Amino acid sequence: MSSNSLSRGIWRHFQTNKTAAVEACPLFALPTEVYDKILAYPFPPVPRLKLLFSRDWDTMEKEKQQTSPPYNVRPTPAPEVNEWLVSKRFFHDAAKTWFAAQTFDFCMRCERKPRPETLRVVLKYSSFADVPSAMIPRLLICRSLKHVGIELRPEDFELVDGGRCGWKDCLTETEVDVIRVNTGLSTLPRFASLEIYQPEDSDVRWPSGLNDLQRQLLLLPTNVYRLQALTRQRAATKSAIPESAWSYAPRPMCMGSKVYMANANPLLPAYVRLGSVRSFLRITGIILQVFGLTMLLIKVVDLSVGEQILPGLFKLLI
Repeated sequence: MSSNSLSRGIWRHFQTNKTAAVEACPLFALPTEVYDKILAYPFPPVPRLKLLFSRDWDTMEKEKQQTSPPYNVRPTPAPEVNEWLVSKRFFHDAAKTWFAAQTFDFCMRCERKPRPETLRVVLKYSSFADVPSAMIPRLLICRSLKHVGIELRPEDFELVDGGRCGWKDCLTETEVDVIRVNTGLSTLPRFASLEIYQPEDSDVRWPSGLNDLQRQLLLLPTNVYRLQALTRQRAATKSAIPESAWSYAPRPMCMGSKVYMANANPLLPAYVRLGSVRSFLRITGIILQVFGLTMLLIKVVDLSVGEQILPGLFKLLI
């Protein structure tokens, strides 16, 4: 099977475990030619335009005309059907496979948080995750996880002398296995590998000379001990996760689909606009109900007083 017709993530996921891949996605059991043709829709070999607004279309057409005066400006195309919505079964299989092939980066300070439905799908189907140490307890509900990267920042643990030293190349496989057990990741049914690293930034001091290297080797047992204690504490006490800790979850709904939209606001995807329409209709219904109750109240007052109040109000307003 040629990887040119598949995304790199899908090819990696398929080669990792072909049997599990076929069980997770029945499309893998189809003949290669048919499978490649189907997967070419959500995972095209050449990236296709995913989202285009009429304003951007007009701008590009004018630029082409300026470059080549004989060029005839084309009108904005009519909306096309999203291939993901043609078949529910195809969407389910392809979306599961796509999610399983992605590496989801979790962070502690995101500007926005994803929809709950998206987060549930990520936690259920994702196979690769890269998370900070505070997110370890949440990983235990990701039953499809195979590969995990844990990021430990300098503020997560201190060395005995108050200094900070890099240690990512000093952890042995045995020590990583201990961490895997302490965090509870070893209980995940599909878990295969764990990577623990410390980010290289201005707060991290890496050894540059012989003395620093010797000091690092002397402090290695302390590093490993504190790392194991930290991960054991995170997993055992289920420490509180800040509300701002969310994942950057890509949206597969628009992958590989040409969706032409007349709305000039790029911050409003299709489902948001649909929700706005529903909200508008709901608010309109409430306003009509209030108006009807007001008219009914005026009618009751008219019958009680014996005079028509509404014409008097109109005269007063005029």
